[in-house]
Amino acid sequence: MIKKLERRLILVATAVLAAVLIVTLTVVNMINYAHITDTADRTLAYIADHGGEIPLTPSMPDSTQQPKDNTPPVNDQKTKPPMDFSAETPFSTRYFTVTVTANTTTVDTTHIAAVDHVTAASFADAISERNTSGYYKQYRYLISETENGHIYTFLDCTKDLNNFSSFLRNSIVLCCIGMVVVFLLILLFSGIAVKPFERAYAGQKRFITDAGHELKTPLTVIRSANEVIEMERGADEWTETINSEIDHLTALTEKLVFLARMDEGQTPHGMYDFSLSDVVSEVSQSFLPLSKAKGIPYHCDITPGLSIRGDESLVGTLVSLLLDNAFKYATPGGEVRLSLISHGKRKTLTVSNPTEKPSTDDLNLLFERFYRPDSSRNSSTGGFGIGLAQAKSIAIAHKGKIGAKYENGIIQFHVTFP
Repeated sequence: MIKKLERRLILVATAVLAAVLIVTLTVVNMINYAHITDTADRTLAYIADHGGEIPLTPSMPDSTQQPKDNTPPVNDQKTKPPMDFSAETPFSTRYFTVTVTANTTTVDTTHIAAVDHVTAASFADAISERNTSGYYKQYRYLISETENGHIYTFLDCTKDLNNFSSFLRNSIVLCCIGMVVVFLLILLFSGIAVKPFERAYAGQKRFITDAGHELKTPLTVIRSANEVIEMERGADEWTETINSEIDHLTALTEKLVFLARMDEGQTPHGMYDFSLSDVVSEVSQSFLPLSKAKGIPYHCDITPGLSIRGDESLVGTLVSLLLDNAFKYATPGGEVRLSLISHGKRKTLTVSNPTEKPSTDDLNLLFERFYRPDSSRNSSTGGFGIGLAQAKSIAIAHKGKIGAKYENGIIQFHVTFP
């Protein structure tokens, strides 16, 4: 149980860490990409607003520079230069423009060496039907309207996009390395974190085991003394009550010791192949007298020839626990049903009975020790609240699964063996 708690702690901590790192990585790179795009768009707008040229000074355009088609943009309001604009910006920025009018196409590749006139014109033709701004290959473009046509402005973002890709790769690598390092640290310190729980749980199991053994002696003495009283004075309601309570306490201590041993991970002794069908049939037959005594109809459907590997005695106890629970809580007039079928290599044992709706929707709680959904019913039936917990321990010891389902007034317990 402690090992499961430790593994769950590691998985949860790692999952939370991974989620935080992935979200952080995504947000940082989205902000970085948005900043690159925003800067490029403002630079393009600045170029387009000044007739396809970056002025030599950000305060005013160079008076000698005119739009290539001698046509000012429709919008006369000048766009502010980007925040990182400097005296070197007109010389370090790589861009080109294509001005298209009704009759002419003018290409300006003065500020870029990697693109010739033919390529620039083909770029403009390729984006003519696209949105007014976006990316085309490694270039950010902007389509501006003029009185006579359109200006297609392209900004070379190769350097910025390469830097973004490099940053993205490095951040992913660092994120993965960080996750591995933190996972190893969690793996290292998780044992320390659960150590107090492990000591407390081990002490609890040791107490249960020791108490179970210590109680056997006084119970034996009380039983012997009670038998002497019965021999000398004869049995009466008081001695019968004493014997009943002794049996009650003996059964409780044996079940507690059994659960403690199963929690310690002790595997069942005598693991061998045996006929599951024969064991289920034998145990189910033993409940026929109880069925007649209580007047509860009882139906069994057992597929013959099914075998598993395990402890025959413990599997028989599992079947007995489920049937005992079914007869104990079956509503009057209801029918207890048992079935054993196979699904490929898996064998499924199912026990069902009509009963009142459980007070909880989480039926897994029924397999927790000492869980009693209705204390009044449990007191009347004499249950300890640990029978189903025993059944779960036996199923797990055989690498099986146990569960419950409530539907249309019938509760169904099913155990699957591999």
